[in-house]
Amino acid sequence: MAEAQRRTEERLNQLAEAQRRTEEAVQPLSWRLDETNRQVGGLTMTVGYTLENAAYRGLPPLLERDCGLRLRERLRRDYVRDARGEAVEVNILGRGERQGQEVWVVGESKA
Repeated sequence: MAEAQRRTEERLNQLAEAQRRTEEAVQPLSWRLDETNRQVGGLTMTVGYTLENAAYRGLPPLLERDCGLRLRERLRRDYVRDARGEAVEVNILGRGERQGQEVWVVGESKA
């Protein structure tokens, strides 16, 4: 019985050492993954802003041609209040006019 206990403890020590080595090997990969996620996040923001800027230029003539909507102000990024009064970012926002009535253009841009 004592011999079996000794072998079990030896095996547990071997497993603990193997786990320690695995954790040491995985840690640099975790750091690299964190850095990759940070960089991808930055690229996503850049692409998103690029799409929004293209929308600011391209939407006005499209809205007028396809919807009969003429913008009265430049499209912009801004915040609006939701039903609970909380500020919500809107990527594309501006006022316009269609058939004599004021309308709002509200849009979301995603990369």
